[in-house]
Amino acid sequence: MNIYHYFKAALKYGLLFIIIYTIIHMLRTPDLPNAPNLVYQDIDGKSVNVISQSYQKPVLIYFWGSWCGVCRRTSPNIQKLSQGYNFDNHYEIVSVAISSGSDAELKQYMQKKDYHFQTINDDNGQIFNTWQGTVVPSMVILKDGKIHHGFTGFTPLWLLKTHLWLAK
Repeated sequence: MNIYHYFKAALKYGLLFIIIYTIIHMLRTPDLPNAPNLVYQDIDGKSVNVISQSYQKPVLIYFWGSWCGVCRRTSPNIQKLSQGYNFDNHYEIVSVAISSGSDAELKQYMQKKDYHFQTINDDNGQIFNTWQGTVVPSMVILKDGKIHHGFTGFTPLWLLKTHLWLAK
């Protein structure tokens, strides 16, 4: 009987923690500027226009750096989202790698980590500054050309998916 009560209490407090964590994460949205025009080339030379992409489906813009410890924990979740890991379809992901070296160095890093999401190299941080970014990782969800939601820090896969689902 004691194990049953322990398990019941652990389950109750675990669910309470998840609910509180989700609410706090949703409420700590930073002040969001208007979405600047983001038409750049990714590291493969393809043109990227997230504003126009956001009219088809929500777009997650992921600001990160290869040098960032928290990004090393977040990027695998971004990869799973970009490939539709256990979901019906993939999500539109555009990442902006900040101060992560040349295109060749960034490609090598992404190949080593087996990341295949679309990436723009922001070697000097200019794009990040245009978006008024202050910390990495930062994520912004665009829908219909406007910023729908923004958040920073480590975000679990289930919460990333929830943010994108709410943006639909």
